[in-house]
Amino acid sequence: MAYIANNTERRYALKSYHHAADKPDCPSCGRKHRFSEYIDLRTGKPVGPGCGKCDRENHCGYRVTPSDYFKQHPEAKYGYLTQATPVFRKERKPLSYLPDNVFDEYPTPYTESVLAHWLMTKAPSKEMLDKVAKDYRLGATSTHGTIFWYIDHMGKVCQGKMMWYKPNGHRNGIVSTISHDMAKKGKKPEGTEMQRCLFGAHLLKVRPEDVVYLVESEKTAIVMAMLRPQYIWLATGGCSNLNTYVVRPLFNRRVVIIPDSGCLDKWRKVMQQTKSIQYSFYEELEKHPANSDLLDVLFPGE
Repeated sequence: MAYIANNTERRYALKSYHHAADKPDCPSCGRKHRFSEYIDLRTGKPVGPGCGKCDRENHCGYRVTPSDYFKQHPEAKYGYLTQATPVFRKERKPLSYLPDNVFDEYPTPYTESVLAHWLMTKAPSKEMLDKVAKDYRLGATSTHGTIFWYIDHMGKVCQGKMMWYKPNGHRNGIVSTISHDMAKKGKKPEGTEMQRCLFGAHLLKVRPEDVVYLVESEKTAIVMAMLRPQYIWLATGGCSNLNTYVVRPLFNRRVVIIPDSGCLDKWRKVMQQTKSIQYSFYEELEKHPANSDLLDVLFPGE
């Protein structure tokens, strides 16, 4: 097996870019110019859309190797050499939303995901988990991944983030998006740039008086929504995903911000550029190892 893997590595490699600005955007976190594509060393062409890795390993973690890509797209094993296209186009395009009927396209209930079984171990009750899953519109893929729907404060669907987990609640490293999946099926143009929002932002309108807690991980927001349901729990989906645009719906709201350890300074600089948000930072996570989040503190050793 090792010999085959080594041959695969010699056939494919991450593309070397002369300038960082030449890199595509990451299909998972959306960070500009941080995605490195895998190329076929025999042709110099990309293996396929979304095959590569995000430079932000500690905060995004997106990586699809050629092996992963061919497992997901067996038809590309022999046909990709003439069909490969860039993951993202350089020209500026209007931001778009997912279609209103997108939930009908992905009807698998959240209970079919591997993560759902782990969430049940943290839930006060099955009824509470079902309520939170309904509130956040948790979904699942046909391959037992979890779909985190990003719905903005006006109820428009910005994105669906597909993540696969192990039974222990940890990610297995595979991340994708609904917009990419729909493009692959020919239901949406490839390379469309999507609107962005905070995970859970649609709850702001229906709970106008509640205090908001903002974390990085969608999984953390779901667990805390079960354990502390009196608050609205939102997530950025990545350390670099916090910006002045996505926090605009938080104007005139009381917000407690809990960044993962190592991200405090970055988030503080972003919030200093905002106005009319009554925010404070919970800084205790800075005492813990890098990239620790609230669940690492509440459930140590897991």
